Amino acid sequence: VYTARDFQALALAVRAGEYDLALLPAHLGRIAIADWRWLPVARTISTTPVLVVVRGAGPVHSPADLRGRKVGTLDLLSLTSAVCARWMAQQQMPASMIVPLPSINSALIALERDEIGAVVATASQMQSLPAVTPTGQRTLARVDDVPGPVYVARSGTPPDRVLRLRDALA
Repeated sequence: VYTARDFQALALAVRAGEYDLALLPAHLGRIAIADWRWLPVARTISTTPVLVVVRGAGPVHSPADLRGRKVGTLDLLSLTSAVCARWMAQQQMPASMIVPLPSINSALIALERDEIGAVVATASQMQSLPAVTPTGQRTLARVDDVPGPVYVARSGTPPDRVLRLRDALA
């Protein structure tokens, strides 16, 4: 299993062909397939919900209450961040309110300290947090149509190997 320090490093490594197989967020997987000639192998899940969470007892009760506040999410190249920007545009709020944080755990700590007004994360990220993570958040909004991560194989991977990978990941 390979990893990268952030989504930019991951995208650059995939583009350079440093891996035989990569697990990518859907938007980077699409670029890898369309522009870098990587081969689609498998999806992990068809869609994943993205949540906008706020402090349970906090002052934010509607999207309008976020005006002038920061919204925490992961790396700006993450699909979660892209969903956050789209959701904020639908609420007529600028993407400049988005602040990248190193982890969902640190974002939830910043939320608890009232340093940010909301956190945008996938439902699965919210379910797999360390025990020290603050709890008691409530969901302000939910976006359900977000495509899940995909596996892609480097261009030039023999067809029989791609088929074996597809079988193994099905």
